[in-house]
Amino acid sequence: MARLLIIANPAASGFTGAAVRIVKRALSAQYEVDTDWPTSADGSRRAAAGAAAAGYDVVAAMGGDGVAHHVANGLVHTNTALALIPAGTTNVLARIIGQPTKPSKAAAAILNSTARPMTLVHVTDGKRSDHALFALGVGFDADMVRESEKRPHSKGKIGSLHYVRSSISVALRDYRAKPANLIATCDGDTFHAVTVMVQIHDTYTYFGPLALSLTRDMSDGPVAMATSDLRVRRAVAIAGTAALRRDLAKRNGVRLWSGFKKLIVEADPGASLQADGDFLGVGEYFEITPAPDALRMMLPV
Repeated sequence: MARLLIIANPAASGFTGAAVRIVKRALSAQYEVDTDWPTSADGSRRAAAGAAAAGYDVVAAMGGDGVAHHVANGLVHTNTALALIPAGTTNVLARIIGQPTKPSKAAAAILNSTARPMTLVHVTDGKRSDHALFALGVGFDADMVRESEKRPHSKGKIGSLHYVRSSISVALRDYRAKPANLIATCDGDTFHAVTVMVQIHDTYTYFGPLALSLTRDMSDGPVAMATSDLRVRRAVAIAGTAALRRDLAKRNGVRLWSGFKKLIVEADPGASLQADGDFLGVGEYFEITPAPDALRMMLPV
């Protein structure tokens, strides 16, 4: 019988011990199921990497996008597939791949899923190495994530409104008159910016079911966007254009790179980095590249 390890985050807003038991019972129809409840992000990565080394067929991340991110980083470039059991606040990745957001229904969907290769985006500052599953950002969205993590209990209480509040707070406080401190160089093209965002799939947002898309066509692979400033009028125009799925490349102060090969972001002073809604720290240099077929993932048939 195939083997599956559930790596759960007990701090996730939708996590309960009862849900774990229900999920484990459902998955036992097809898998030999074990569970692990790491107490840290690095613990989740190590547990996932250990499961891959031990020959598990699937590792199911039970929690929000944060635990999915860290479990995935333990599984990249292995034969062990990632599955999702959403139990977080927004569950962006689950919505992208069409996975049910209730744990019991997600477990049933895993039984009718197949492992398929998935493109990620790799980022390194020369020391740390990370892979993003659906989105990555330097600057504004990373600062928004950092702000939201200051009040972790608010996520469970007000859900997506917590991210809306954090976004508005950061935009008005820190970016309304911020000069460009980033130099983004993508495949030889250089642009001075205050923020750089990378979209890997047709992205939903932390603002609920509203989808924001940097481009209408993702057929060339991941897309990067840089903006020269985020004054209120420009920020509203960019958000509106992305929500309506219109051409952001036509907006003044915006540079869009579709299907890029290498993106280098230099920051002075240092800038925040986020991947999949997880704040990864502050740095002065980031090298970002697509990573085709870097992860096997259980996707609904």
